[in-house]
Amino acid sequence: MKRILIASVLLLSSCSLPSTSEKSTTEAPQKKVVKPKVTVPQYNKQVIKGVTYINGIIIVNKQISLPSTYNPGENKEARAALNQMIKDAAQDNMHLVIRSGYRSYADQQALYNSFVAKDGQAMAETYSAKPGQSEHQTGLAFDIGSRESVADMSIQFGQTEEGNWLKAHAHEYGFIIRYGKGKTHITGYQYEPWHIRYVGKNHAARLYRSGQTLEEYLGVYKPSVNKKKVTQSKAANTKAQPTTEMTTTEQSTTEQPTIEQTPIVQSSIVNKQPSSEMPISTEQSMSKIQISTEQPLFTR
Repeated sequence: MKRILIASVLLLSSCSLPSTSEKSTTEAPQKKVVKPKVTVPQYNKQVIKGVTYINGIIIVNKQISLPSTYNPGENKEARAALNQMIKDAAQDNMHLVIRSGYRSYADQQALYNSFVAKDGQAMAETYSAKPGQSEHQTGLAFDIGSRESVADMSIQFGQTEEGNWLKAHAHEYGFIIRYGKGKTHITGYQYEPWHIRYVGKNHAARLYRSGQTLEEYLGVYKPSVNKKKVTQSKAANTKAQPTTEMTTTEQSTTEQPTIEQTPIVQSSIVNKQPSSEMPISTEQSMSKIQISTEQPLFTR
């Protein structure tokens, strides 16, 4: 009788104990997977009296022009930053000088026409902007040279001590090297290590770190798609797929090669845009550029 009672107690005890799988379920709840938030850059485009601003930054290039009536004169904020940069450079024994500053629409038209007459339109447009397409008209762009250098306004300026100093420190004062090396396919102009553009310290620092052009930074650059690689990839995928049942006519032609049509691939716009900064105020004072005959002609 005792044996029966002990067996019954053991049987009831084993039934009341949770299984190993139940323990693991209660003791180890599943962790929630938190997906990282993807921030999509945004930009705000405004066109005010024919002048295009993106996130408060004036943008002008071969596709985005300024009206002939836009004559802001030299920007005082940009000039003050430039004066400070030249002063600080002198402390490092770098003697920077201003070779060119603000140009009106009419000034740029006369300059551009002279270059076309000299080198032809195709060549001139690699280094000189059409009227309405020059950053000098904004009053925010300057061409910088050296007091002693004979390489001013040329690509060789980027290899001089002053050129290297400008590239390394311009962003600390709110400037960027507007037309970077190897960026002609984006900016439309040759490498110009002497041409700087004022965008403010915050934007300049981001552009310097990223190595982007202003077109890329503001999301207006449209990268091209390598159509050859895309079509080859699609063709390979098509060949790898199994075929369905074929009719008698199809079976008789399988051994003969067929001509594949290449699909047309549309390019897409990459909208990459950083955070905005307050627009740069401009002054309405007018000034005329004086072109020295001793300066090289390669100036935008």
